[in-house]
Amino acid sequence: MVYHRNEDPMKLRRLLPPRQRLFAIGATFVFALGGILPAFAQTQQAPDQLIKRGTPATRENVKILRVEGANIIVAATGGERGVPLSTVSSVVMKAPQEFTDGSQAAVEGDVDKALPLIRGVVDQFKGLPVAWARQALLLLSDLYIAQDKLDEAEKVIAEFQKLYSGANAAMQAAVGSANIALARKDYAKAREILEPIVQKALETLTPAAAVAPAYSQAFYLLGQVAEAEGMYPQALQFYLYTVTIYYHDEKSAAAAQQKADELRKMDSALFLP
Repeated sequence: MVYHRNEDPMKLRRLLPPRQRLFAIGATFVFALGGILPAFAQTQQAPDQLIKRGTPATRENVKILRVEGANIIVAATGGERGVPLSTVSSVVMKAPQEFTDGSQAAVEGDVDKALPLIRGVVDQFKGLPVAWARQALLLLSDLYIAQDKLDEAEKVIAEFQKLYSGANAAMQAAVGSANIALARKDYAKAREILEPIVQKALETLTPAAAVAPAYSQAFYLLGQVAEAEGMYPQALQFYLYTVTIYYHDEKSAAAAQQKADELRKMDSALFLP
């Protein structure tokens, strides 16, 4: 059974149980792509730009080469120069081709191809205040999980937390940690991390673009937790959330559709809680 994302949102809302029921029960490979690649293609431009902190903020056209420690290294006449990261609030820079190719390989399940590409992007640009650089770190963690290198995945998430601050980054890191907990079969920990995120997501049917992919991943991961715990109606519900409302991470939405279909085949009488 296929559940369409363009169904009447109010109809879908009526399927949702009261929040108390949703969270009364106690205690992958997932990529936070969610439409980010098309956004990069449409909005990025040359030359690169540094948006400097200050009142008012100023923009400087540059060619960004890499990040070294606490500095953004940019091309300069006769060589290179460093710009302190602390003086830059954000940058405008097109995602490198390695990120695009690595992300696509990850979506296609080709971990061996994706890993060196994404790791190269992380090594060159980690800490750069731009969405694709943050996403590269999160994707690297997911790729390590796919290879069952969970300690490496944890190191990547810890590094992400040091490099990026703010509520959105904290939520992205939390979803990454939940994915690791799920891989370790620590379902109680994964549920503890994910339920507050899901609860916040349920407050809106139209999440902001910056957080929508993380919400999508959270619902899908929580569905996997519920399924592993034998709570099949709840698992189906979380998968359907991912497919019909919080579908902004394409990988999670596709996997959730497959999971929902598998549960329906296992028990055609399965119902939503």
